Amino acid sequence: VSHVKVSLLRHAVPFNEALLLFSDQTQFIIPSNEVLTPATIAINQSTEFEASLRARPIGLGPNVYFGATRGGYTSVQEYYVDGQTRAANANDVTAHVPEYIQGEILDMAGSSTENALVVLASGSRSTVWLYKFQFAGAEKVQSGWSKWRFEDTDTILAAEFIQSALYLLISRSDGLYLERMDLDPGRKIGALPCVPKLDRWTTGSDLTASYDGAANKTTVTLPYPDDADLQVVLIENAGGYKAGTLLTPERPASNQVRFPGNVPTSAIVVGRKFELRHTFSPFLVRVEAPGGGAVATTDGRLQVGKVKVNFADSGYFRAEVTPFRRQTYRTVFSGRIVGSARTIIGVPTLETGTFTFSVRSNNLNVKIELVNDSPWPSRFLNADWEGSYTPRSRRVD
Repeated sequence: VSHVKVSLLRHAVPFNEALLLFSDQTQFIIPSNEVLTPATIAINQSTEFEASLRARPIGLGPNVYFGATRGGYTSVQEYYVDGQTRAANANDVTAHVPEYIQGEILDMAGSSTENALVVLASGSRSTVWLYKFQFAGAEKVQSGWSKWRFEDTDTILAAEFIQSALYLLISRSDGLYLERMDLDPGRKIGALPCVPKLDRWTTGSDLTASYDGAANKTTVTLPYPDDADLQVVLIENAGGYKAGTLLTPERPASNQVRFPGNVPTSAIVVGRKFELRHTFSPFLVRVEAPGGGAVATTDGRLQVGKVKVNFADSGYFRAEVTPFRRQTYRTVFSGRIVGSARTIIGVPTLETGTFTFSVRSNNLNVKIELVNDSPWPSRFLNADWEGSYTPRSRRVD
């Protein structure tokens, strides 16, 4: 391409009825023509954004996402065309978490169905960074990052979406695995209202079971070895257990689990236990700014009294509050609400409502987390907090 900088074209992405070309510092456009030939081709400079192009940029909905190195971390840029001016631009969707993605981006994959982008980076080969976004018309109403941490010995080599399913290629000490993660909500299995939240879970014909009548125990052999903490969830009534019963089995071998009763493999799900953890940012009092918007006021003391979390379709979670230099105290939501029509003794239920817990600490000297280490889902919609604010000074006009 003809340009004042050395521009080695590394990637090409179809975008906005044209072909978007990426070099390390510049983006170019090949506009759409009726006929593309060596005599009619034209490459025009579009924008000047530095890019880290070890990972191929991907088109997702109306935008293209690519990485940019920033010290020992990487930002993700959202390339778009303004609907009114038709000018191309890019926003940093990691601006609010500039030191979140460690190292250089190695791979990216996206799903327009789930409004999700996943990132693999060199800083932690056992971590998947997830970006969830939501548009309401032209306005973006959600822009949130989170991450999934696998075992430290796992090396995630590649990621790709097929519709709502994310496929991961993972290297472990005992071989190479292709694993699937379904992100679409509302899935069910057996007699349960949801799919148990377990990693590497298997069921049915993938398992082999043998029953010892003298000991009244069933030994199940998995198709792979796994020394992690495994759980067994009943998805049907069997062996004297009700659907939804959670078992912590014995481990006679790295690829086996053992538990009481005579239970067929079609009635259970076996998988690796994991933990979901959401940490709140510090709660702040905001006031109207002179030029519009809101700014945080820090000229006083804020004592947070309690927090109300609105949740939906949740079976279990707990709040963990850790004040500065004090022990953590926990408040548990068991998945059951007294008087609810959904609550049935002995059957797992998913409830929707409001969960309230106390904090009673200074907003800057407390850690507030929502934790779920059960196989039941939890969906947090939003949270409200109540507190007492005492200003250190008062303005006199």
